[in-house]
Amino acid sequence: SLGIREDERYLLPLPISHSYALDTVRAVLYNGASLILQNGFMFAGDLVNSIERYDCTAMSMVPSSIGILKAQLGDRFGSVLGRLRFIKFGAGQFGIKQQREIAALLPGTTIYNGWGSSETSTGFILNVTEKVRDGNDMPSIGKPAYGVSIEIRDENGEPMKKSSAESPGRLAVKSDMIMKGYWGQPELTAETLSDGFVITNDLVYRDENGYVYLLGRADDIINVGGEKVSPIEIENAAEQYEGVKECACIGADDTEGGFGQIPVLFAAADKGYSEETLKIYLSGRLERFKLPRKYIVIPSIPRNRMQKTDRRALKKMYNEIISGKAENDPENDPVIQNILTRRSIRNFTGEHIPQDILDVIIKAGYHAPSGHNMQTWRFTVIRGADKISRFRETTAETAKRNGLSFYGFINPDTVILVSNDVRAVCSCEDASAALENMQLAAHALGIGSVWIGVLAGLRHRDPIRSLLDEYGIPDDHNVYGILNLGYPGAPGRLLAKRTDVVHYV
Repeated sequence: SLGIREDERYLLPLPISHSYALDTVRAVLYNGASLILQNGFMFAGDLVNSIERYDCTAMSMVPSSIGILKAQLGDRFGSVLGRLRFIKFGAGQFGIKQQREIAALLPGTTIYNGWGSSETSTGFILNVTEKVRDGNDMPSIGKPAYGVSIEIRDENGEPMKKSSAESPGRLAVKSDMIMKGYWGQPELTAETLSDGFVITNDLVYRDENGYVYLLGRADDIINVGGEKVSPIEIENAAEQYEGVKECACIGADDTEGGFGQIPVLFAAADKGYSEETLKIYLSGRLERFKLPRKYIVIPSIPRNRMQKTDRRALKKMYNEIISGKAENDPENDPVIQNILTRRSIRNFTGEHIPQDILDVIIKAGYHAPSGHNMQTWRFTVIRGADKISRFRETTAETAKRNGLSFYGFINPDTVILVSNDVRAVCSCEDASAALENMQLAAHALGIGSVWIGVLAGLRHRDPIRSLLDEYGIPDDHNVYGILNLGYPGAPGRLLAKRTDVVHYV
């Protein structure tokens, strides 16, 4: 489906324990091509090195990595990724706004999006470049991949000759890639597999050109007065409104109008957001019964470990709001929310931080706890574009010489080096507490921040040593963190947090 060639050099910066990455491994090796493995997208420098060192021609990505790479690569995003013949996305929502953006940034690179599940593997491929070029804004998941057969089945399990948005059916997928069954669960396997097909819980329809459109999981479809409403259709419309960074829609019980259910839209607001203008915007794009009845602004859309929208979390949030529990929920305390919504910002506007705000951020640093109350730390503040640029270049040179990855300096207004006397019992811990305090204070004041630890252990390596001497940082001080501060030039991404790390004794 992707046209992988034998001379392809395919970069895979994804965990191969996941179905999407395993699809890529199989496809590349099956075609006799070369596979380059990399440990994730978090370090853009590693990505650039891999592409240049191996002259990569193709890559698999997840949509959630776009923001990370754009923030780190800045103006180089197009030139670095533009070297690739094609990029395949998958394992996450790749919205119309993102599709248009990536196609525009990478005009010479073919963009594909794959859709599937662990049970079916990548069953569908969409040529995003072709779709955007044709001006098609319909949210299709594409056409069946090579060797994949599909059926759209009605509520009785019979194949439908024709389907539409008004009359969708359940998707059934058949290929050599589908699962053999659920381990140790014969009843569930018998329920899901039928005549060689995996019967999914996804409601879809197919148009006359063979494109398949996903309306959502059967249990996510909203029943508004007998009309079936797709939350994905509402999300695709709302995300194109400039004041919405990301959004998600759920169905909720209608306790007022007798419609059975109503659409509720959660939105992470961007500059220019207004509920009234969003309502007007959607009214021109959706039928009346599909319009959200309630709009709720939240810092970010909750996502699961696979970066997919966590609708269960949204339903729980909504129920707490309407029951009044949200007001008494300790998690909604502003201090707790400041902690839970802080994220790393790597791209800054360069706008000047007023001195009084910077003073408060630094004050939060030296008010952090310190082992035995030693307070042996030092906060070295660097301001001014020329001074920051010189520090960045010196650090980059030292890091490269020592085989370390270094990135994250895109127009910060202020850089703070937090160092501590290595002879102090809690040297690293004290510095870390101060760094975290300053990051939380910055976030509370609308300032973005990122903590970079590349200098830890490099204090005696030139030319860094000479620069630290110039700054007056003592020989016996280790620089445990570089804190970049500035007004956010691009939003950070709130990544899914592991919850299986807590153990009670």
